[in-house]
Amino acid sequence: MKIIKVFGNSMEPHMRHGDYLLGVNFNKKQLQYCNVVAFNYNSKLIVKRLIGLPGDQVNIVGEDIWINNNYKLPMNFSQFKSKESIEIITAHDSVSVLGDNSNNSLDSRKIGSIPIEDIKFRIIFNISRFRVI
Repeated sequence: MKIIKVFGNSMEPHMRHGDYLLGVNFNKKQLQYCNVVAFNYNSKLIVKRLIGLPGDQVNIVGEDIWINNNYKLPMNFSQFKSKESIEIITAHDSVSVLGDNSNNSLDSRKIGSIPIEDIKFRIIFNISRFRVI
């Protein structure tokens, strides 16, 4: 387990700058759509939501996220909006991630797939807001 501090507002409204989160050690068997994970990127621990599993084609169209053109993720976040359609091809040893506040997030739309080996924690609880993730 690890306590992780949120830096930035890319996960608003669910997690805000300065919030403390509880993360459990990540196990590859825990790969599941919409889970929130913490991963290493440029020597920093970054928190984002899983939207694509290994080999997935992810299409972001407006407020909807489609997986392999046949499964719509059950995401309904007021902050999530995309003005253009975006396609992300998830590498076979990687995942795709997205910030809940997608208009202010560095995620797979810009940095591509995240290697599974870089995922360190699955976030299970927002300590600051006393809320299960």
